[in-house]
Amino acid sequence: MGTKLFLTFVKRQIDSVVLLFSAFRIRVLALLNTLSGLSSLSVFLILVMDFGFQLSDQNELLFSNFILYIYFYFCIDILLRLVLDKNWFKYFVSRPFDLLIFTPILGLLPTLPFFSLYLISQGALFFICLGRIGHISKLLELIKVKPAQLFLFGFLFVIFLGSLLLSLPVSTTYGSHISYVDALFTSFSAVCVTGLVVNDVGVDFTYFGQIVILLLIQIGGLGIISFSILLSLVTHKKISLIVSKGYQASYATFSLNETFKAILFIFKVTLFFELLGAALLYWGWQGQFDTVNEGMFYAIFHSISAFCNAGFSLFSDSLVSHALHVPTVMTISFLIILGGLGFPVLFNLFYYQHKSYFGVRIKLQTKLALYVTGLLLVIGTLVIYLGEFNGALSGYSLQDKFLLSWFQSVTSRTAGFNTMNLNYFGGHTLLMLMIFMIIGANPGSTGGGIKTTTFGLIVVSFWSNLKSSRHVNLMKRRIEEKNIVEAFSLLFLAILFIGLFGYGLFLIEKGSFLPIMFEVVSAFGTVGLSLGVTQELSNGGKILIMVLMFIGRIGPLSILYALSKPKPTVNYAYPKEDLVL
Repeated sequence: MGTKLFLTFVKRQIDSVVLLFSAFRIRVLALLNTLSGLSSLSVFLILVMDFGFQLSDQNELLFSNFILYIYFYFCIDILLRLVLDKNWFKYFVSRPFDLLIFTPILGLLPTLPFFSLYLISQGALFFICLGRIGHISKLLELIKVKPAQLFLFGFLFVIFLGSLLLSLPVSTTYGSHISYVDALFTSFSAVCVTGLVVNDVGVDFTYFGQIVILLLIQIGGLGIISFSILLSLVTHKKISLIVSKGYQASYATFSLNETFKAILFIFKVTLFFELLGAALLYWGWQGQFDTVNEGMFYAIFHSISAFCNAGFSLFSDSLVSHALHVPTVMTISFLIILGGLGFPVLFNLFYYQHKSYFGVRIKLQTKLALYVTGLLLVIGTLVIYLGEFNGALSGYSLQDKFLLSWFQSVTSRTAGFNTMNLNYFGGHTLLMLMIFMIIGANPGSTGGGIKTTTFGLIVVSFWSNLKSSRHVNLMKRRIEEKNIVEAFSLLFLAILFIGLFGYGLFLIEKGSFLPIMFEVVSAFGTVGLSLGVTQELSNGGKILIMVLMFIGRIGPLSILYALSKPKPTVNYAYPKEDLVL
């Protein structure tokens, strides 16, 4: 009996120790994840400073010592994780980049004198931190970052990561000197799917650099949230509460499961149309390239760039050399329109047509987006056709005039490709193009601008006000007042940001009014059309355009919401009083 009690006592003590160790292990891993996120951010910041700026010898020494300190920290971090983990093989399978912790040993080998310990440590830490991006979200959750701020941080993180990759010698062709500011500008333009470039993408960048740009375009077009959800699905990783809220806020879904379905639909649609577009372009460009691989790469690049409404082209003249090539014009137009329609519209139309889903109706937002998009395409084509009939389009046949007008109408709202030199257009046509760029594409799309539904709602509200209607009604639906306020707020913010950044650019750059304002509007609308100002910008002007592209891609209201502190709701209201307007 005594032996049995003793064994029971020992078993309970062992269980207590196991529980204590398990709790200790959880706490230690949580601490390590937080420190890992902080260290990863520090490494990326140091690499940006090291690549992007000419540092003094003292700062170079400080940075090199800091990199080595962080390297030693990761050695301790990985060692502790191995001690706490029962299966080392499973650990390195799930974190293969952690194996790079051993690569700096190569710098000590006498047979590899061209490797320095500092350079190898930089490369090893870069990839180790890349594999620990998830720990950064733990750090952000700890400091109570809002979902909107997390969304902004994700975009900025990808942009700076892309700038580092584009700064590498392997990304640029021999003899092409690209400064870090230019690499950062290209990364901003790609992630914000704008298309403004200071370098010739097809000449100055190698295949590696062009692939990096293509990945940045794809990530920026579909959104950081979409890719992080897809990564979570593939790796079967748990999603933190703050990230989950960010997903649902971005896609207006009620549950994470519903968000997963929406994201999977987005990727399926994107893959289908981009592959279809690439196939059509490859077929249309038969005989134009020396090798099959080159033709396929050009077709894939331009298909993704068109669907994401990015406007990046590997041709030095954009699509001017293909201005009258019907397969190219119609395929690119088809991709731009589909990408600009927005995934909520495509999602709604798909389930409305699907016979297995009963009771699904076409939403008001879908109808408004389709009506406004169609109307703007027709109006834009007519404005360019009639306005430039005896101007920039003179000398072309009627069919060619219509084809050129159609494509510029399609691309002017958000895409950024051009089949004509816009400097030949008259001021009246350029003014209309600027209005189209401000309007932009549909909500939830790969395009920018204040969005077609915002413009449509402003027009309907204005018309209702002229008729002295008590409510704003549209297609037998009453519009919420908060939507009307948001629509006019977006228009006001668009004009405000365009005015402020235009004023700043006039102070920095030397140029006439129309080209600079056209550049500013193009950057805000994430369009990418230019009158030749982009390549002439100073570093200060490039920074202004980068910030404006970012504001245009994220949205002015989203930027202000992320940076503002929410006020507590109150349960009282002040007395009303009318004003004379």
